[in-house]
Amino acid sequence: MSGQQEDDEDIRTQIHKLELMEKRTKDLLEQRKLERQCLELECIKMEKQKKYMEAMLSANLEALEEQKEEEAKKGPFAGTGNVLAAPSRPTVSAAPRLARPPPVSIDPSQPTGNIQVRMDGGGKLVVTLNHSHTIRDLKQEIKAKQPTEDGRDFNIISTGGPATVYKDLSKTISELGLISSAVLQRFI
Repeated sequence: MSGQQEDDEDIRTQIHKLELMEKRTKDLLEQRKLERQCLELECIKMEKQKKYMEAMLSANLEALEEQKEEEAKKGPFAGTGNVLAAPSRPTVSAAPRLARPPPVSIDPSQPTGNIQVRMDGGGKLVVTLNHSHTIRDLKQEIKAKQPTEDGRDFNIISTGGPATVYKDLSKTISELGLISSAVLQRFI
């Protein structure tokens, strides 16, 4: 009987192993079912999100088309603008424009220098003159490059230290130390 008992014991062990394998298979099957349900829910969410994104894209494209149509209806700007630093202009627009004075002739054989002029209207102008040119020549060159509409006269004023108004038009720019410097234009 001992052989029979051993066979019975082997069969019981195999049955026990098969029962364990069956239980594990059932557990694995349940786990796979749960994973599948989760994936199906995720797919449903993604489908909803895809529909929402498509609706948003469609709305954006429609808004873009409307904006393009509005832009096409508008014409280019035809008005006039004002610069904040620009001086006020007289309201009389029918005033005759004065002729530009001729530019100052520069002798290339003589030494030259640049003077930066900060215009009364906010702009800048670089003037090249000989060292022997005078304040009168500097003013003529400024008028030649940037004429005023009403022919107003202006002063030349130094920028450094105490401000100096250059009223003596016969002094040379070299005497006054204006070579490679900056001056201001101020209307009288």
